[in-house]
Amino acid sequence: MNSRDSGGSTDSDSAMKSARFSTVLKICRIAVSAGLLLWLISTVDYNEVLVSIRKIHLWFLALAFLSHFLGYYLSALRWRSLMNAHGMQPTLGYLFQSYVISSFFNNLLPSTVGGDVSRTYDCWRLSQSKSNAIVIVVVDRLLGLLALLLIAAVASFYYPNVTNLGYVNSIVLGGSVTLGLALSALFSPLPVIGSIERRILSTLSSRASLITEPFLSAFKIFNNRGSLAGYCLVVSLLLQINVIVHYYFVGRSLGLSIPLHAYFVIIPLAIATMMIPLSINGIGIRENIFVLLLGGLGVTKEEALVFAWLAYLTVLLQGVIGGITYISRK
Repeated sequence: MNSRDSGGSTDSDSAMKSARFSTVLKICRIAVSAGLLLWLISTVDYNEVLVSIRKIHLWFLALAFLSHFLGYYLSALRWRSLMNAHGMQPTLGYLFQSYVISSFFNNLLPSTVGGDVSRTYDCWRLSQSKSNAIVIVVVDRLLGLLALLLIAAVASFYYPNVTNLGYVNSIVLGGSVTLGLALSALFSPLPVIGSIERRILSTLSSRASLITEPFLSAFKIFNNRGSLAGYCLVVSLLLQINVIVHYYFVGRSLGLSIPLHAYFVIIPLAIATMMIPLSINGIGIRENIFVLLLGGLGVTKEEALVFAWLAYLTVLLQGVIGGITYISRK
């Protein structure tokens, strides 16, 4: 066997191991989703679930559904500004459409980042640079997460008794400070990224350096762009407020008497928990986290379960629209 055959065999074995690991991971996530959901369903009163469903106010549910489109617009504004920094000039319409399509892939793929994959592809179509496309979407995601954590931290400070989960408030505060410092370093005029780049590249082999260097260079483009960071953070905060109002409308559709400020505490915590990649698209985790958080506000388990399902229903409907948009674009 020559060296080429040996190399091909090694690559094939590696691919098979990766495929097996991916399959096992997917099975585990399905098991987590099914287990959590079945356990919760086994503890609820089905008659009370039906009562909650019957009292749904469709107008509020429609407002919750439509709020997604405002979210797409705000997301497109932030994404465009990051792409502009890399010399790209996409139209808002193109980015808005990309976000609509990403909702389809978020539902189609068994992860919370399926939409990011489709957006990365759309970004690559404009830049012709995989590293730039990936870095832009990663920074876009991190800015959104920072805004979410900041809202949760501020709301928890002013309303510490909403959840009675003091340790969670500490985690949120620590996460927002850590992520805030990291993004500040990225956008600051200080040569932090350049210093990190030199240290990383000095420890890598020449082959690894060739792969890593384009990504580090893509990050460096954001250096000394404080005004861009400020603009993106403001848009991100508006976007996350829109998300919280979306859930407020879902609650109103069920007639839940929860004050708006309480949603500013519980929704960021719920979303952050659902982002943990332990289940299929947050299924199972979503229902249980809302039962936990809403239960502390006097909401019954059955009402919280229907609340979670209604919120997910609007996401699924967005996915249908995204799929139709994707087919029409093809």
